[in-house]
Amino acid sequence: MSNYFILIVFCVVVIEFFLRSDALAFVYKMYEQFSRFAKLMSSQYVSDHWKERVIPMYALIIIINALKFLGVLLSIVALFIGLVLLFPDFFNFTTSVFGIMRMLLFSFIYFKVRNKLFQFIYE
Repeated sequence: MSNYFILIVFCVVVIEFFLRSDALAFVYKMYEQFSRFAKLMSSQYVSDHWKERVIPMYALIIIINALKFLGVLLSIVALFIGLVLLFPDFFNFTTSVFGIMRMLLFSFIYFKVRNKLFQFIYE
């Protein structure tokens, strides 16, 4: 029973952290910069000198956003490892097929309830 409670709390914390850190914005910014980079490289109207000056800026923006997203993922993994160290049975509970299905189910239910709750609050 305690594993279910820990799993529900873990799912809620991970979803809230992921949404509040705006992790998908980091992915979108990487995609956006990579698209601009590809467009610049395929353009015949931009000089090679300008390409040499702009490419490091695009690369830096992509790397910074990738590191931010990696930081979010590592924070989630650190939380999971911390819970496994505190509750040794939690690892076997969550890594089984049924544990993964429970995690997906709890996350889906929380996400739907969260959306309905925020719609109710902001109306």
